Amino acid sequence: MITSLKWVVVLLCSAMLSRATDFQPKVQQSSIRNMGMFDTFEGTSHLLATTEDVLVRSRDNGATWINASGIETNSTLSTIYTDPFHKSRAFARTADSTYMSNDNGANWKRLNFSLDDANGTIRKSHRITTHPLNEYYLMLEGFSCQPFETSGQGFNETSEFESGPEEICSSYSFLSSDGGETFFEVHPPGSTQTDDSVNNFHCEFGRADRYSRLGNQSDVFCMLYSFSSDFGSDNSITIKFFKTTVFGETVQEIDQFQGQKVQNFQVTRDRILVTTASEDTENSVSAHVWYSDDGSSFEEAQLPVEAYVFLSFVSEETSRKQFLSFIKFEKGNDEPCGSGLLMSDSTGLGFSELDLFSTNDTREYSVHGVKGLEGVIYASFYSFGQFGISKPVPKISLDNGKTWRGLELEEPEARMDCENEGKDGATCSAAQAFIDSWSLTPVSESAARSGILMARGSISHDADSTTHPQQSYISRDGGASWSKAFDVVVRAAFGDRGNVIFAVPRYRERGSNEALKAYYSLDRGYTWSEYPLEETLDPNIALRASVVSNNLTFTVFVSTSRSYDKDFKGDASDSDTNDVYTNVYVFDFSEVFDGKTCTESDFEYWYQSEGRCVNGAKYKYRRRKADAQCLVNEPFAASEKIEEPCDCTQEDYECAPMFVRDKNGTCVPDESLLKASGACGGAAETAELVPMRLELGNKCVNPLDIEPVQAVCGGSSGQNKDSFEAKF
Repeated sequence: MITSLKWVVVLLCSAMLSRATDFQPKVQQSSIRNMGMFDTFEGTSHLLATTEDVLVRSRDNGATWINASGIETNSTLSTIYTDPFHKSRAFARTADSTYMSNDNGANWKRLNFSLDDANGTIRKSHRITTHPLNEYYLMLEGFSCQPFETSGQGFNETSEFESGPEEICSSYSFLSSDGGETFFEVHPPGSTQTDDSVNNFHCEFGRADRYSRLGNQSDVFCMLYSFSSDFGSDNSITIKFFKTTVFGETVQEIDQFQGQKVQNFQVTRDRILVTTASEDTENSVSAHVWYSDDGSSFEEAQLPVEAYVFLSFVSEETSRKQFLSFIKFEKGNDEPCGSGLLMSDSTGLGFSELDLFSTNDTREYSVHGVKGLEGVIYASFYSFGQFGISKPVPKISLDNGKTWRGLELEEPEARMDCENEGKDGATCSAAQAFIDSWSLTPVSESAARSGILMARGSISHDADSTTHPQQSYISRDGGASWSKAFDVVVRAAFGDRGNVIFAVPRYRERGSNEALKAYYSLDRGYTWSEYPLEETLDPNIALRASVVSNNLTFTVFVSTSRSYDKDFKGDASDSDTNDVYTNVYVFDFSEVFDGKTCTESDFEYWYQSEGRCVNGAKYKYRRRKADAQCLVNEPFAASEKIEEPCDCTQEDYECAPMFVRDKNGTCVPDESLLKASGACGGAAETAELVPMRLELGNKCVNPLDIEPVQAVCGGSSGQNKDSFEAKF
């Protein structure tokens, strides 16, 4: 609900910003013919863009463009991307070469890596991964193909047998320790690759980000999945999980996984996780998860049951929590009986099933943390309703995964949509209106710490509805509450710690007579001003728009093309007719509020997660007041996170090893875990164990004194549940 206080904020913003509404940003415009893709160097005014045969760059946020130096002309550029760790570096790939720049795209050099090898294999695609700490460590991965003749035993695209020329494709990994001057190919230990081997290869650096201290800097972990392409052979499968280094001096298979069916692995900041599969005597498949905090020895994690298969990593690590999606089978049944998400405890050695989405069908899941906000996690799953329509359904947690909820909307937006749908206003309340089919807009850490998040989705009062139009929503309190910002889907960018928000509709469909406009807000999205991007528009031309930010400068790319018009009957020989023109607009907000810098009275503090304790502390941040007539003027610096420790409560504790939560949330002994642990040795009938422990990394003070309980060897079955309640 929007309280009267929130309405006061809106009215104050409208009054105080009356002078700001007269402000007009400085606008410069340029144009790029047949632009393919673009990328930005974070925190600078430098941009890159591809055309049909040349790479162009800008040094002034896109106001002007010049050709990049060092890349051969008339080369079709298939990919460009900037380095997420080493901010002035970028890579570009053509049909036959890979180039690197270390000076914001001014100069480029060709890497010493050939797309053809001595065996005639053509390396069709690849991408370079960089090391978060050492700029000289590079990893190049892709796939290569070579022709071969089938003899009536291969499959064509229509799944029918045929004879004739085919391609056999395998993936590969190369490493460099000298910044791309030389590369060597990674080979698994004891490699016996033959000409008909199909190799699926994947490697990751042992350091996931610049804060990781896992293993050695030069460590690289790899997995090989290999089988024969000869359909007449025994087609045996080889799976290897091994460790090497960027120098290639050692290649060592990790002993614990020799002979095991490794499914996947993931390197996070503090741990490496590996999933494997095994079969029992009844040919039932079970999945397992393994954990290592040193990259050498692995310990098996605890799963709720043994009937999980196809475990997949679906998230980055967020506050030491790891998420896995699963498909579940009943023992002796080949048909899946459900799917869902598993969430780890703080150690990564214990997983529990999350009851977030009411479905027994197999689904796709995604989980992400919000960078800059402690313990804020959002999850969604993709359901497939009538006619195969995919609808992502979101949930958000403000307390590191302990509780989850839908994205409820404030009034009056929710009630307004109830009325528009012809619902009964007495029963269709704001509490029943939620955002579904959503996708969170990427935001900077500085904007998130000002509470600003944006998402696209639709309002629904019916959980099964898939027909509601997509709209744009905003949160000003770190995801705790949401309100509608636009009736259309927009691309948004953020400046001055989220105090300046710039948005542009993602597209305008062919046949629309509406002019494409840009929108900007100077008060965290309470009010918006507009700026027309095109004065005259041909309705037969569709538009696509993107926007990027360099603090107080926003660059908008608007692509116009008749290629979107399937009914266009123009002369295909006319190059001007078939060209795609991208208009580039550069908006400068540096003079808003006359460039005045905020003073202390212009700031306020806000608490994330509605002021609740998360990981044993409350977190608050300093931000500019919404109605302040000034700029923070601290480019790219996020507000400091201020921790206020909380007294420890049961919420700060998790089940100890050999304990699991029952349906009431009580930590009770697990029979199988007790047996496996050896805690019940000899003829002992009971074992004295502490049922709960403080979460790893929790910051609460005054820890609880948790008394041990007597766990009955042989399990908790038949025991009084109260005997296992944690005593303090």
